[in-house]
Amino acid sequence: MTGSRNFLDILFFNNVSVSARSATTLITRKLKEFPNPLHYSSSSSSSSPNRSLPAAAHHAKAIKDGSLTRSLHLRNCLLTRYAKSSRLDSARKLFDEFPHRDVRSWTIILSGLARSGSCQEALGIFSRMLEEGVVVPNKFTLFGVLKCCGSGVGDGLRKGKALHCWMVIRGVEADTALDNAILDFYVKHDEFGWAEKFFRTMDSKNASSWNIMLAGRVRMGDMERCVEFFRTMEVKATSSWNIIMSGLLVHGFAGRALEMMHELSRHGRPAFNRLTYSISLKLASCLVSFEVGRQIHGKVIRDGRFRDDSLRTSLIDMYWKCGRLEKVSAFFKI
Repeated sequence: MTGSRNFLDILFFNNVSVSARSATTLITRKLKEFPNPLHYSSSSSSSSPNRSLPAAAHHAKAIKDGSLTRSLHLRNCLLTRYAKSSRLDSARKLFDEFPHRDVRSWTIILSGLARSGSCQEALGIFSRMLEEGVVVPNKFTLFGVLKCCGSGVGDGLRKGKALHCWMVIRGVEADTALDNAILDFYVKHDEFGWAEKFFRTMDSKNASSWNIMLAGRVRMGDMERCVEFFRTMEVKATSSWNIIMSGLLVHGFAGRALEMMHELSRHGRPAFNRLTYSISLKLASCLVSFEVGRQIHGKVIRDGRFRDDSLRTSLIDMYWKCGRLEKVSAFFKI
C-alpha cells in the first residue's frame, strides 16, 4: 500500500497544488496500485440495540455480555445512535475500538461528523479509510465526502476535483443523488463552467438537479439569464419557484418577482409552501403594496396556515411596512 498512500498524499491530503490535468495524469498512472473493489464487510448477526435503553446503557450491556465483540452489526447500530444523538466523542471512541469495519462503519462516522459541521475531521476519516485500503467507499460515503468538499473547508475545491477524477477513472456508477452532489460541489465553488459540462452529461435529472443549476445562476446575478433558464426547466417544483422569486427580489427585480408570484398562483400547481408565502409577504413589504399583502393573507387563511407563527410574524411585518397599523393591532387581539 506504500505507492497508494504516496499517491493519496500527493493528490488528496497534502497542501500541494494539483491541477485537474495533473490529477487525471496521476490517477491514470497510479490506478493499478489501488486494491480491487472488495465485497463490503457485513455481519451475520441479527442482534440490534434495544431502543428502550440509552445508547450508553446498551453499550455497557453489550460489553458485559460479550455481544459487542461478536457482532459488527450491533457495533454499527450503536455507532449510528451515538452519531445521530451528536455524541461524537463517544462515536469516535467506539469507532476506534472496532476490531474491523465495513463500509457502513466508515460512512456512519463520516456522515455524523459532516452533519455536525466537522467537515475537516470527516475528510480525515476518509483519508484514513483509503490509506487502510481494506474497504472501498460506496455511493453514500462519496456523497458525504463531496458535501464536505463543498462546505468551505480549506482546499476543498482541489480535493473534490481529485475525488471526482478518481470516481470517473474507477468507473463508479453514480445515481442521481450522487450526481447532484457532484453538481452542487462545483456550483458552491463557483466553478460554473465545470457544472454546466457535468449537467449536460447527466443521464437522469430531477427537480434538485435543475434547482442546483438555477440557484447557481441566481448567485451569479444575471437575472435575465436566470429567468430564461427557469423557462426551459423540464422539472419545476415549488422550490424552483421559490428560488427564482427570491433571486429576483434580492437582486432588485421586485416587479418581475411579483409577475412570477401571480403566474404560480394562477397555475395552482405546484402549491405554495411556507417559504413561498414568506417570500410573497416580503415582496409585498418591499413593494409597500397593501393589496398584494391582503391577497396573500387571504390565501394563507384559505390554505389553513393562519396559525403558523412564522407566517403570522411575516404578516405583521408586512402590514406594519404598508402602514396599516390597525391590522397589526388586530393580530394581538386574536
